[in-house]
Amino acid sequence: MIAKSMFGWWTKLLSMSPERLPRICFQRLIALSANFPDPKFNWTLQLKDVLEEAGLEDLWSRNDVAVVKGAKDKFLSSLLSSLHQADLSKAAVSSFNYCPRGSNIQPLQRELYLSSDHPLFSKRLLAQIRCANPAFCKIVLHHAS
Repeated sequence: MIAKSMFGWWTKLLSMSPERLPRICFQRLIALSANFPDPKFNWTLQLKDVLEEAGLEDLWSRNDVAVVKGAKDKFLSSLLSSLHQADLSKAAVSSFNYCPRGSNIQPLQRELYLSSDHPLFSKRLLAQIRCANPAFCKIVLHHAS
């Protein structure tokens, strides 16, 4: 997960001494983000956006490594929940995907057939049938590479 790596690098940067080059570059990116607020070219703004997505925007203003490290599990779980909820809401209104609409999947749970004791090829077949649409269905039984 990219967000997990990003969070780990952020905690590593916060634990560095201020005269280390990566920490200096980090502080410079924060300073530049005030004048050029484009997250495409500034990963500190991307980190800030991810923290907001997880509902932990108050962590951004803190520079205490212990507080940030202590919030890692909460960050990952709330981000995962937020992204899962966004996926479900987008799939529910999609006109191209018929599968999740009728699904009663609780957040962070998978379909029962995925956890069953059947071979992988049968799970793949069920997934393909489940994702089939009334106008088009493509079933791949064996793919040699």
